[in-house]
Amino acid sequence: MGQGSVRKCLRVTGIRDPRGDVDDCEERLNTFRDRVSLADSYLSDDPTRPRKRRFPADAVVERGGY
Repeated sequence: MGQGSVRKCLRVTGIRDPRGDVDDCEERLNTFRDRVSLADSYLSDDPTRPRKRRFPADAVVERGGY
């Protein structure tokens, strides 16, 4: 996504997914002038699995949005 502010927050639910991971989230602030598409983008907290979570093809972040 390039520039922008990132805030990662851990959900303290204690609920684990099928792999045993606790769900977490990440917020990104779009500081660009236009909306930003997240198509073909991935999010991972594991360097050995850089494509761990794929954003949906229609995912966008509006200007000034999270």
